Amino acid sequence: MYLREIESLEYSIYELQKSLYMKQEEIERLEMAQSNLIELQEEFFYNQSLCKSPTLCKNTWHGKLAKDFQTFQEDGILDTYQKLTKEK
Repeated sequence: MYLREIESLEYSIYELQKSLYMKQEEIERLEMAQSNLIELQEEFFYNQSLCKSPTLCKNTWHGKLAKDFQTFQEDGILDTYQKLTKEK
């Protein structure tokens, strides 16, 4: 009678240890994923300045097309980029 209870308890302990091991592995994977996401987020913020590249000046390009392009950079690309940072 006690032998059966002991075996049942040993099996329960085994199952709990197995579950614990699986949870620990899951935590490790999640921590690695979080680290990767943080790294990618930092890269994303760093690259925000590329939205306004190339920079236009009077010596390189001027006129209506230059103004339209600059407006597109600021109102189109940069705004969208900044909205993405707020959403994520």
